[in-house]
Amino acid sequence: MAAATKAPDSRGPSIPMALNLIHLCRLQGVQVSDGSTGPIKERTMKASGWIGVVLIVIGIVALAWGGITYTHKKKVINMGPIQASHKEKKTIPLPPILGIVCIVAGGGLVVAGNRK
Repeated sequence: MAAATKAPDSRGPSIPMALNLIHLCRLQGVQVSDGSTGPIKERTMKASGWIGVVLIVIGIVALAWGGITYTHKKKVINMGPIQASHKEKKTIPLPPILGIVCIVAGGGLVVAGNRK
């Protein structure tokens, strides 16, 4: 029995193939339909945008927790083999305005980082 052959696609070249062709034309310096001659540039976020994202996360954490709590171990008695210590919890309060400022500043950096 003869192998079945596929009919050629009547829609033309695929989109990835067309993008590859445009990219190759730009690499060769050929002007394409959008008027540019340089290679295709990918859109990436600049460092200031990433710093903005980190600031937004810090601001959300500051608003959610309201402070940083840590444990401080303090020796009370140290007489030879006899030792006594005391664990004390301390909290550094974070005012809500700090979280809001971090979120606003981070948003500004993300917007500025994505501009050309």
